[in-house]
Amino acid sequence: MHPVLIRLGPLTLHWYGVLVALAFLAAIWWAMREADRRELDRNVVPDLAFWVVVGAIGGARLLYVLIDLPYFLKNPLQIFAFWEGGLVFSGGLALARCSDTGRCAASRASLNGATPSRRESRWDRP
Repeated sequence: MHPVLIRLGPLTLHWYGVLVALAFLAAIWWAMREADRRELDRNVVPDLAFWVVVGAIGGARLLYVLIDLPYFLKNPLQIFAFWEGGLVFSGGLALARCSDTGRCAASRASLNGATPSRRESRWDRP
């Protein structure tokens, strides 16, 4: 399979990036369906998804930079050039999980997405 999906001037769209984006969208769609099925607040999902994506990209780049730290100390502006490549899956997974847990704790939601008021109202039904 050719790694480039399409080139539009200076913009190059890679298959890997498209498939990763589709995976994130599928995960968000699935999480919203699960929230509905479990009678949880589905509005928590998009907010949480944003922070997970930010954490995943940030963590993936951070680990890549740490792996080749001497190069990036000599070329500090290259730290932000993630579009040139250089993301490490395990770093993305780790920081995405941290941002997930941190965001849930900050909004006082449990890890399954239920806010306390929503959970209390679910149990208070006759």
